[in-house]
Amino acid sequence: MKMKHLALAATLGLTLSLTAPLSQAALTNAGSSVTNLQFQVTDLTPGDAQAGGITVKYRQTAYEVEAGFATFKDYSDFRAVSDSRTDLDRKAWISTGDFGDLRARAESSNIPPPYMPTDARANIWQSMTFWLLPHSAISLSGHAAGFAQRDAGVENGQGLARTAASLSRLGSDHAELGYFSKNVSLDALTSQAGYSGDFLFEYANNSDDAQYLFWNIYTTSQAWIFTPDPIPSVPEPEGYAMLGAGLMFLGLMARRRKPG
Repeated sequence: MKMKHLALAATLGLTLSLTAPLSQAALTNAGSSVTNLQFQVTDLTPGDAQAGGITVKYRQTAYEVEAGFATFKDYSDFRAVSDSRTDLDRKAWISTGDFGDLRARAESSNIPPPYMPTDARANIWQSMTFWLLPHSAISLSGHAAGFAQRDAGVENGQGLARTAASLSRLGSDHAELGYFSKNVSLDALTSQAGYSGDFLFEYANNSDDAQYLFWNIYTTSQAWIFTPDPIPSVPEPEGYAMLGAGLMFLGLMARRRKPG
């Protein structure tokens, strides 16, 4: 049984060239995608009497978009979907093709008052569970990209993007056959960042028994802006003097009310 896992890093400039915000007012935005997804099946012994290939058990397309409130959908097949949510200054958007081409975007476009977060989130994934027949091989490949960025004047704008893919063998001989993950997030010193890379999983079933496999592709984006809690101001010397005078006055009034 053979497995290869390859992750090839590409340039940051390619990723950041695809970061046009959903709206011109966006102060913080993030996006992630999986494109050029390819799934191939090969019969390793085409000359024998037993046909190779796969038997599909379950396909899934699911997503979640959240901007003020969340929407979650789960479909038991591969399908092209597109959905978005807008709430005040938050936007979240997803789309996918019938197979692959997963895209998720999120943005926030206003600096809120304290205690009022402006977060937006978009998640989408596709997966498949299947039997890999004896003397058959598969390969799963694709391209992952993501970015997060904020305007220079928005110190508390945050964004993150993440893409992950995995291939596993299920059952009593469970094993992780391949894993790929790329992510990026902003911090106090980083106003923009991104990633771009390819993944490839290959696996061959050289046994005489079918094997139960599962692959999953996932991508997510989040963006939000927060305002720190206000710091109480330190009283000036005049303030302390007024406080002292007020306490003295209260003490005097209390003594005058005291009997005798």
